[in-house]
Amino acid sequence: MADLANLHPTFRAAVIATGHRVRSGARATEEQRRLYDGWRKYGRPRFNPANAPGTSWHEYGSGIPGGTWALAVDFDGPPYPPRGSAFCTPIRDEPWHYQPVQVAEVRRVNGADLRLPRPPAPVPVDPDPLRIGGSPVLVLEGAMTRYRLVTHAGKVLDVEGGMSPGEQKNRRLLQWGATGGQNQEWVLFPCGPEEFLLVSRYSGRVLDAVEPRQSGSRLLMWDCHLRANQRWNLRPAQGVGGNHVRIMAAGTDLCLDVPGASRDNGAAIQLWTPNGGRHQVFDPQAVK
Repeated sequence: MADLANLHPTFRAAVIATGHRVRSGARATEEQRRLYDGWRKYGRPRFNPANAPGTSWHEYGSGIPGGTWALAVDFDGPPYPPRGSAFCTPIRDEPWHYQPVQVAEVRRVNGADLRLPRPPAPVPVDPDPLRIGGSPVLVLEGAMTRYRLVTHAGKVLDVEGGMSPGEQKNRRLLQWGATGGQNQEWVLFPCGPEEFLLVSRYSGRVLDAVEPRQSGSRLLMWDCHLRANQRWNLRPAQGVGGNHVRIMAAGTDLCLDVPGASRDNGAAIQLWTPNGGRHQVFDPQAVK
């Protein structure tokens, strides 16, 4: 088994508990550079995609000055351990790469230059630097496409209130006139086959259905945990044309709904059974 001493202790305990062999845990910057240069020069199958030196969760502890804990492992396999509640596999074509569910990296889609934002240097020494078990948020890369989700009334999906990003947790999803604010901008983050997280550009928190199988369920902003009540399917809206979609709670027959087909600012969005109404249809418009 690889040396796991530099893994975050909560993550390390979960990794060891699987009983599976780890081929790579924490990684020095020199090793990260070798893998990155090999990927850029030779590509697959000789090398897998690798982040640039200084930007990988593998080297969070060893490679970045002042860093503390690494937050990624590569398992030997297959078979690989079940993802369960402790792990996510955020890189679609790397089923061996595991991270804590609280940490999701966003990678560029062009395949070659995959990187994470560099944490502030030095990273403060903290027994729980990314608040595993606390209040994590997604790291969003600035180059990702952002969307306004326009309702039947020509308004947009909006997170209530003018609070700071740290105060956006537990806030409701509303319909409101476009203001240009980041609390009206969304990133569609893929988290499974045809499934997405709806991530607020403002805070990095995600849209969460309180009761995902119940009509009338409230919709709130919450910390990312990747469970089913934060996953959404975007289905083409039949008979409407364009790129209009219904936003369905994954694994259910319920969709986002503007109650009573309201055209008012402040109408709280809910989950409801699809009924063919335009008030259940949204137009994703890319923000330029």
